[in-house]
Amino acid sequence: MLSREKRRNQILQAAGGEFLAHGFSGTSMQGIAKVSGVSRASLYTYFGNKKEVFNSVLKLLEGFICRKAKRAVEALEPNAPLDARM
Repeated sequence: MLSREKRRNQILQAAGGEFLAHGFSGTSMQGIAKVSGVSRASLYTYFGNKKEVFNSVLKLLEGFICRKAKRAVEALEPNAPLDARM
């Protein structure tokens, strides 16, 4: 059995794929539930509505992008030009 945090991340991963494939309007809570392997009722214990799921997916992506950008900047030479650091 997955922890609540792991199940939530599983749902967000599945939802991200659904939003990419079908867009916001073409994605449903039922579709997210099906792809993530949870019941619709269970999905609603994690997220109140589709907009909340979407915003959580965006936050997850934002964190991923920030971590990747930070690692890329850290990998630069200490005296790299400012434009390379941006």
